[in-house]
Amino acid sequence: MKRVVSMEKMEQIQILPRNAMEEIMQNIGLIVTMPLESGPMCRDVGLNTKSFGMPEQQGRAIMTRDVFVAVQDQEPRAALQTVDFEGSATGGTTTAIMEVKIEDG
Repeated sequence: MKRVVSMEKMEQIQILPRNAMEEIMQNIGLIVTMPLESGPMCRDVGLNTKSFGMPEQQGRAIMTRDVFVAVQDQEPRAALQTVDFEGSATGGTTTAIMEVKIEDG
């Protein structure tokens, strides 16, 4: 099953997600919005922030790679298919939009 994840839709964290799909989607959202090594008791969760502040094209290329690696390593139940970005680094915000394949079962 394919799902599209956009960080704009993450309004609040669910302590007890209703099902595995919600849990996986929430985990992916947390992975790509939390800087690596910033979470208490989970320093290996999050996204590398070395590409922040780089020129837009270079930053997006590195961020795309980092998103794929982070999701692959930190949420093995999901397979990331595509990553795209909305917004502009010069405008101050860029939103990742990801297409995720999740195996039923």
